[in-house]
Amino acid sequence: MLLELPSECVLTVLKQLPVTDVVSTGCSCSALRALVADDGFWRDLAEAKWGSAVHELKPLADADAQQRLSSDNSTAAACQASEQVEQATAGTPAAAAAAAAAAGRGSSNSSSWQHYCCKRMSLKTIRSSPLSLLQEAYPDPWMHITCCVLCSRTSGSATIRSCIARFFQAFPSPSACLQGCPQAMAVLLHPLGLMQARLAAVRAVAQGFLGTDWQDPSEFKGCGKFVSDSWRIFCKGVEEAKGIEDAKLKQYLAWVVRQQQAASEQAGTEEPPVAAAAAADDSGAISSRRRKRVDASPMASASTARKGQQPLHQCVEAPTKQQRACAAAPQRLTRAQAKAAEASHCAAAEAAAAAVKHGAKHPATNTAKKSASSGTGKQVRQSRKRGAASRASGQLFSAH
Repeated sequence: MLLELPSECVLTVLKQLPVTDVVSTGCSCSALRALVADDGFWRDLAEAKWGSAVHELKPLADADAQQRLSSDNSTAAACQASEQVEQATAGTPAAAAAAAAAAGRGSSNSSSWQHYCCKRMSLKTIRSSPLSLLQEAYPDPWMHITCCVLCSRTSGSATIRSCIARFFQAFPSPSACLQGCPQAMAVLLHPLGLMQARLAAVRAVAQGFLGTDWQDPSEFKGCGKFVSDSWRIFCKGVEEAKGIEDAKLKQYLAWVVRQQQAASEQAGTEEPPVAAAAAADDSGAISSRRRKRVDASPMASASTARKGQQPLHQCVEAPTKQQRACAAAPQRLTRAQAKAAEASHCAAAEAAAAAVKHGAKHPATNTAKKSASSGTGKQVRQSRKRGAASRASGQLFSAH
């Protein structure tokens, strides 16, 4: 899909990515693998990112790399002198071959366009933080370094941010800075203060970025420890706060550490859906087995029997809505039933009054009273229920 686009569009897309993502595209298919392996692709990518000045300044960067490599080889050769002498005395002719291999090691790679681009591209994508630092908006290493040079010794207000944004709109690449008009650049940099010093630093950064084999931004004019630390954190992915002096950079690293800890804790607490479902089924089965054992136990059956309830392990049908309505509605008696209930109630009342009045003359009544008082609690409750039923029937008859 990506290769179906024009080459200009492909370069426009890939130049926005970190170098690790650009190299990783070669793992998707054979066509992209061949594209990434082509050195001409990296040449076009360098020109798309940093302008046409790369063709003039890359030879200078290669010469600087060779000079740095030769100086490193000279120090390494001094360290290997004793070993070479021992090999020569032992009669092994490998000393000269080893020295030649050490001198030529990396010479072919260091002059390739891929090496040139990978050295100057960012390694990671900047994560936006709640701090909203000005450097977070510029992931490209050249823009990031230049932004740090321009925002140093400023308040970082909205005016400073808009001024730096307008500068990058007018001069979007180091080639544009080197080939642009210094007066126009000075006008754009005037609100930042220290106009001449910042202008000289910006041009020095553009020249050194493309034309030297630099290892750290502190090698450029006007770049100090703050610029170097910010470049290592945002462009190289360094997450260690050791040696960082700027307070904002420390806060950003602390936020990154908190985000990583939260992500690790969340990954540790989360369970796969299948495992979570299996655990839920197991817990449900265990709880149901426990419930069955408790319900079927003799103690549970005895307690439910004492309460007048049915044990839980027995299946009981729930009453329907109509049955519940009939149970809740008052029972209506016929006229004959009401008259009979009233007559029995009156007779019982007269008998009770006569027994109270002539208690001494009726020993049978006293005997009944004694037996009622000495009866069980169940008989007392039953007699109370019968009296309440008779009173209710009398009231219902009077209402009719």
